[in-house]
Amino acid sequence: MLGIILKFLQYFFRFTFDFSQISMLYKVSTKNFSLINPKMNF
Repeated sequence: MLGIILKFLQYFFRFTFDFSQISMLYKVSTKNFSLINPKMNF
């Protein structure tokens, strides 16, 4: 049971790290667009 939880946490942290990387790239790529449409700036 503990192994399943640890495996889940491992995947969860890996996913959140990837998501933060992707969101950072997304913010950089949409910086010019967010100046046009401020509602898109998350």
